[in-house]
Amino acid sequence: MNIKRFINLYFVFDNMKKSYSGLNSIIEKHEGSWADVIMDIGLSTENFDKKMDLYIEILGKIKGDSSTINILHREMKYTRLEMVEHNRAINSEREKHIKNLETLAITDELTGLYNSRFFYAILDKTIARVDRGNEDASLIIADIDNFKLFNDNYGHLAGDKVLRVMGSTLKSEIRKLDVACRYGGEEFGVILPDTDEKDALDVAYRLNRKVSGRPIEFEDESGNMYNLPVSVSVGVGQARKGDSAKNLVNRVDKYLYKAKEAGKNCVVGRDGVYDFKN
Repeated sequence: MNIKRFINLYFVFDNMKKSYSGLNSIIEKHEGSWADVIMDIGLSTENFDKKMDLYIEILGKIKGDSSTINILHREMKYTRLEMVEHNRAINSEREKHIKNLETLAITDELTGLYNSRFFYAILDKTIARVDRGNEDASLIIADIDNFKLFNDNYGHLAGDKVLRVMGSTLKSEIRKLDVACRYGGEEFGVILPDTDEKDALDVAYRLNRKVSGRPIEFEDESGNMYNLPVSVSVGVGQARKGDSAKNLVNRVDKYLYKAKEAGKNCVVGRDGVYDFKN
C-alpha cells in the first residue's frame, strides 16, 4: 500500500474521531479500535474486499461533515485499487516462483536437460498413447564411452564439460516435441513421440556422428589445453503395445550393451548395428 495514502487515511480517521464522538463505538462494534481498522486496510490482504465494504458501510452510518466523509470514501476507494494491484503483483511473482521451483524439480542442473523423474513420467504417458493406438513412439538411450577416463585423467571438471556438451548436442539434434533427459551418470535418454524405429535409428546415428566428429576443448586448472575425443554408444527401440516404461528401457538398454560389445561408438537396434546407408 502507498505509505502516503496510509498516513492520509490515518489522519482523516483521527480528525473524524475528534469530530464525531460516536465513531469509536461504531467501529469497535464491528472491528475493534479505529487504529486497528487502518492497520487492517494497510497491512492485511485477507478478505480485503469484504473489509472495505464493511468500513464503507460504517461511514454511511456516520452523520456529520459530508466533505470529510467523502475524503475518506475516496481514500478507501484508492486504497482498494492499490491493494488489488499490489495483490496482482504478488500473485504474479508467486506464480513465477512456483514455476521456477517446478522447473528445478524436473531439470538436471549440470546439462540443463530434464532429469530421470521427468523422463519416466513422460515415458509412461508416451507409452499410454501407443497403447491406445494413437501413434508410434521410440526411445534412444546413449552412454558416453569410457567416461570414467575423463574424470581419472583430467579431473571432474573435464567430465562435467563432456556432460554439458553432450546435453547441448542432444538439444540441437532433436525436435521440440522430443524429450531429452539425463537419467543416469553418463547416460542420456531421448523420447521420440510419433516416431518409428527406422526414423529413431536415423536420429541416433546423426547424434553418434555429431558427438564423435567434434573433440571437446578443455582447459585444466593449470591452463593446459586438451582436445578430448568423445564418442557415444547408442541403443534404439520402438515402443510396443503392452509395454511398460521399465520393459522398454530394459530392452533398449540391451541394445546399448550390444553397442558396447560391438566396439562402442555405434548405434544398435533390433536388427543389430545400424548402418545409415541401409
